[in-house]
Amino acid sequence: MISRSKVYAYSFTTAFMVGCYLTACDPERQKRCEWYLVPNPKANNLMEPGWVSLCAANFELGRQKCLFTAKPEFVERFNGVPFKLSEMEYHEDIPRKITSITVCDPKGK
Repeated sequence: MISRSKVYAYSFTTAFMVGCYLTACDPERQKRCEWYLVPNPKANNLMEPGWVSLCAANFELGRQKCLFTAKPEFVERFNGVPFKLSEMEYHEDIPRKITSITVCDPKGK
């Protein structure tokens, strides 16, 4: 007879494997075409002159990652354009200066 602890262990392992399969091991959905640049006016006073404070927002998850910055021309060009957070290039120092974004098709996800 199988002990109760083994059943729980198998159940947990199965649930974890199914969860990874369903989310493709990307729980924050950084590889999905669901991210948008949005302004972060609260931090604009902390930016260098000529730079705008930004967040990368995922409205599907209701999450955002902030501490990004870019020139206003860059922001205008990518306003309302979806991208994959995993393909956004930026400098690692804070604030993170965005260098490029690869645009994607949200229907293709």
